[in-house]
Amino acid sequence: MPRFSSLTGLRAIAAILVYCFHFRKAWVGSLPLVFTGVLKEMHIGVSIFFVLSGFLIAYTYSDKPLGSRKDYWYYLLVRFARIFPVYLVILTARYWNEGFPSAKETFLNYTLLKGFSDKLNLTGISQSWSLTVELTFYCLAPWLYSIIAASRRRSLIWLSALFGLACLTGWILHVTGYNGDSFLYNPQFVLDATFFGRSFEFYAGIRLALIIKARSAGKEEAGWAAARGIRYTCCGAAGIIAASCLMGYFGPHYYSPGTNTVAGILVRNLLLPPCIALFIYGLITERNRFQQLLGSRLFVLLGNASYIFYLLHIGIGYSLLSRIRWIPDYDFTLLWIASILGYLLFERPVYTLLRKLIAWALTRSAKRSRSVQFLFGMPRSFDPPNRDQPDAADYQRQDQQEISPFLDNEPH
Repeated sequence: MPRFSSLTGLRAIAAILVYCFHFRKAWVGSLPLVFTGVLKEMHIGVSIFFVLSGFLIAYTYSDKPLGSRKDYWYYLLVRFARIFPVYLVILTARYWNEGFPSAKETFLNYTLLKGFSDKLNLTGISQSWSLTVELTFYCLAPWLYSIIAASRRRSLIWLSALFGLACLTGWILHVTGYNGDSFLYNPQFVLDATFFGRSFEFYAGIRLALIIKARSAGKEEAGWAAARGIRYTCCGAAGIIAASCLMGYFGPHYYSPGTNTVAGILVRNLLLPPCIALFIYGLITERNRFQQLLGSRLFVLLGNASYIFYLLHIGIGYSLLSRIRWIPDYDFTLLWIASILGYLLFERPVYTLLRKLIAWALTRSAKRSRSVQFLFGMPRSFDPPNRDQPDAADYQRQDQQEISPFLDNEPH
């Protein structure tokens, strides 16, 4: 399976875009208004993460997690093991430094359920609302892949129905007086900050995965040498710039992003994702200087560390690092150093260990199941149909390629 190392480097670019968006106020007054207008739309880094996630999850797993209940649990637990260890450590550090909030808010932040609440989604680690979007996608991804692969029209109807159902659920909770924290309420919040409103970004990534799979059908990995060129990469980049400019047009003023309006949200959710998908297609199928730069050792390392960078760049990470500021770059350099060290010393070894533990636990569970069947004479029909019980090696092979949009997609 191709490694797509340039996509790892692209995550570093996406994280830097989000950093520039959050620190744009630092440059207000010192830059021409046109540059401030560019910075205010750099939130598109999150959209890049979402499209990448849709592509990499779909390309790596397809609908394999639906093979059996244990397959699905392995897939889901591994994805959770990707997200939660680093997040929980950084969240705990913030609460330890600033004090714990109410028990309800603490629970919702530790479980990432806070991302469904319009009032609480920016509490704790404020940017972690996007992790709730990611986890929702992880839970639904195998079914979405099956539906999208079967019918584009039907899949879009299903995604629209999910959005409508989420809005209806929030409205019912609101009118009945059980929604003081505005869960899935109002429709603009659902459209802007939940998976149900932003599902088309993941759809674009899944569609790209289907295109790449069809293109590579019957080919060996050696046949994946990208052809020299830059056409698709440039067209995708031009589309991203055009969609960003259109979003900026809807912004109330030079500092406020266009996504503060419904029109700007629709541009980001519907017009931007195909442009990002085209850009990624270019990075996969074309060989050029830019693709080689993103696939270099430096950018792959930055891409691997981009998840920690994303969680640290505002909040507890910035406040702590600002005390030892070396150069006046708003801790940009120190944030990357801390992120790289965190990735090498904590994130990667912990994830590797958890993945092995998950595979071992599910293998042991499968062996116990076979023992119970033997002792009590249960028929073989209790096994997953047309499939032998998996062992640890089977589970580990399913996850040979790392695919979180925030983490490395290089096999260990």
